[in-house]
Amino acid sequence: MFSPKLSLIFGPWFDTEFFVNLGEGFHSNDARGVTLKLDPLRPDTPVPGVDPLVKTRGAEVGLRSQWLPGLDTTLAVWWLQVGSELVFVGDAGTTEPTGKSERYGVEWTNTYRPADWLTLDGELALTSARFVDAPAHADAVPNSVGG
Repeated sequence: MFSPKLSLIFGPWFDTEFFVNLGEGFHSNDARGVTLKLDPLRPDTPVPGVDPLVKTRGAEVGLRSQWLPGLDTTLAVWWLQVGSELVFVGDAGTTEPTGKSERYGVEWTNTYRPADWLTLDGELALTSARFVDAPAHADAVPNSVGG
């Protein structure tokens, strides 16, 4: 699967750099949906297979800084489009192929090393995942972070 990428990094200025990343790639589907051939609740009923790899497209913009000695901090805003979702249906023990989704969010990561023997890590992430072609009241992606 062709996966072009582009990264642009500007800086550093005052121990800070700005970055833009764009690209296409793939998402590997849940192996249960890829290998499942028969419905677990009705063993005589075949189920359609799903593609093991699904096309994705994404972008992020952000900054990385080391302006404070010992502190590495990154702030990024990102977006990801997934060609189709595979949702696990726990009651039936199967997976169900669904439509295209979009995810977006903000991430702030920090690693602070005040001494050689001590490292402190902290992260904050806000994320949303929604189906593209679903009505607003039914567009949340089940089992997704922020969904």
